[in-house]
Amino acid sequence: MKVILVIIIWLNTGAITSTVKEVDDCPEKSVVFAKYEKLKADGALLDWAALCTPVTYNPINRPKTGV
Repeated sequence: MKVILVIIIWLNTGAITSTVKEVDDCPEKSVVFAKYEKLKADGALLDWAALCTPVTYNPINRPKTGV
């Protein structure tokens, strides 16, 4: 089973960026919270959200389309 970490950041410009990474284990919530709340308090971003969850990949056997 794989573990996926998703981080969404709302920048001061109004833009929203996201990062999705496969990780071995979910990071400690307190570490992630401290990092992004400090950036928010320093004015580097407006807001953020994070999610870390296990996922199961079950590939679908699709017919080849030549693409």
